[in-house]
Amino acid sequence: MGRMLPVIVWLAAVGGVVSLYMYRHRTFMTTGLAIARTQMVSGVDNGIIRHLPVQLHQQVRKGDLLAILELGSPPENDYAVSLSEAQKATAQAEVEHLKAELSAVEAQLRHDLEIEAGDQTMQYERLVLEVEQAQFNLLETRTTLELDRGLLASLELEKNASRELFDKQAIHLYELQKAELEYEAVARKIKSAETLELQARENLAAAQQRLTQYAPTQQEKQLLDTLLEPYRKAVAVQEKLLDELFTPPGQMMITAQIDGIVSSIYMSEGQGFQAGEWILQVSAPAADYVVAWLDPIQANQVHPQQSVEIAKHSVPRQVFRSEIISVSPAAELLPEQLWLTSTTPKWGRSIKMSIPPEAQLFGNEVVGIRGLK
Repeated sequence: MGRMLPVIVWLAAVGGVVSLYMYRHRTFMTTGLAIARTQMVSGVDNGIIRHLPVQLHQQVRKGDLLAILELGSPPENDYAVSLSEAQKATAQAEVEHLKAELSAVEAQLRHDLEIEAGDQTMQYERLVLEVEQAQFNLLETRTTLELDRGLLASLELEKNASRELFDKQAIHLYELQKAELEYEAVARKIKSAETLELQARENLAAAQQRLTQYAPTQQEKQLLDTLLEPYRKAVAVQEKLLDELFTPPGQMMITAQIDGIVSSIYMSEGQGFQAGEWILQVSAPAADYVVAWLDPIQANQVHPQQSVEIAKHSVPRQVFRSEIISVSPAAELLPEQLWLTSTTPKWGRSIKMSIPPEAQLFGNEVVGIRGLK
């Protein structure tokens, strides 16, 4: 025992010297995160993902196409859907009202023609009525077409949702097939209506051309303008309302703002999304800096340009020197992965540290940090 005593004393002295050295050459020890630039893609309005050309973990360059979004799709909540249906019903009712007005104008003109003499007057009034009738036919076709387009957008959301539920075995196959058949039926109806719309536009153009080739007298023009003015105003109002209610959805092309990797994809092509809902994420392949959080007492003892030692625990393991770039002036909530427990939030003042070129850190990598004096 007497021989071991000097050895024990020597080891204790060495330990004390090492501890003193470490204490004098460090000010804090903590855990931090490597932070990489990220681009979070979301929609500014409700919509549908029309095209998603990227895959998970695919490398992208700045400017590459990430997604094509169709914005302005019908909202999915019951109140908004009911309101939209009410507006559409009002539009259809107004078209029927205009149809009745046009019939009344035609009857009045026939009565006037029996009083007014001259075939020339009859010819002009007939040409004017052809234009008004062609314009009404186009308005009626457009109203039906836009109503069906709005319905198709809703059915597409329902079809895509049914597909997702079926893939998760949450619904039966016949429910998916029903949604698909309803969508296809309306799509075929729209295709036919688009042909009718094109024909209606051509008929209107031909009627207007025939009218321009006829030179009416001032009396003829004044008579018809007086009779048709209320009807024409009502048609103009209805056309404006139609444009406002059924504005074609706008498309937004989302491109990469950074060079990186598609690190997360939250939705699939054809899926509907709400405003602000995340669609995908692009992350830079390497971290730009390291952030750690200190309690207020420790944070008061550090300063910019102070040296630190950063230890990387993943392979290949590295320990490298760096320095503090900045210290936050106020406390903030730490990322959840740095909490002691998932139910115990932790607060601290953040410090930002540079990463030297030789270091290899990826985004959100946890590192050990030791402050040096």
